[in-house]
Amino acid sequence: ISGVAGPAVGGFLAEAGGVRLPFYVSGAGVALLALWALVRLPETRPRDAVPAAGQAPQGGTWADARKLLRSPDFLLVSAVGFSVFFTRFGITQSLVPVFALDELGWTPGKLGLLFSGASVLNAVLIYPAGYLSDRMSRKKLLALVYAVRGTAYAVLLLVHAPWALYAFVVIAGVSWMATIPLTTGLTADIYGLKRLGTLAGIVLMAHQAGGAISIYFAGWTYDRTGSY
Repeated sequence: ISGVAGPAVGGFLAEAGGVRLPFYVSGAGVALLALWALVRLPETRPRDAVPAAGQAPQGGTWADARKLLRSPDFLLVSAVGFSVFFTRFGITQSLVPVFALDELGWTPGKLGLLFSGASVLNAVLIYPAGYLSDRMSRKKLLALVYAVRGTAYAVLLLVHAPWALYAFVVIAGVSWMATIPLTTGLTADIYGLKRLGTLAGIVLMAHQAGGAISIYFAGWTYDRTGSY
């Protein structure tokens, strides 16, 4: 729900109280949810997962991580995650909003509504993506999702018209989060569920690294080319 309504609410808050207001509101909301989770969520780790006193732990997080990072298959899965957030943060969430504001004269509210519409598509289609991932080849589905996303970027790059931005957000919105169940399922298929916490942590770390690098790279590229 927050992913669907958040962009629209944030856009209207920015128009009403300045661009800092959405960050204050979202930060306060996250803090409250963290407190609620700490108090209300049950502990799910089984008691026997903790070694008894005097018993040496088997393996360990760092040992598991080192083994994973030596696996070409796991590095490839992590590279897929890196590319997901590299394009999403560097292009979709950094350059596209600035382009819409600077070149098309859109307001934050209008842009927020557009991204909320894309999030609706994403929310509707993420469950079918998970459903299909349990019944079809995850590798082929993941390739299809990336092909759809690549089509969205091609439209944005090749079509120089305002409607291209609408088309981009709609097409890209279909594939934004569909990669998550596919990537997680593919990782579990290869390495099993025993260390899924470590597996998911490293893959998601690759996602965040891609997002962090891409934001700076997008700004650096624009400063030197002057073109979105």
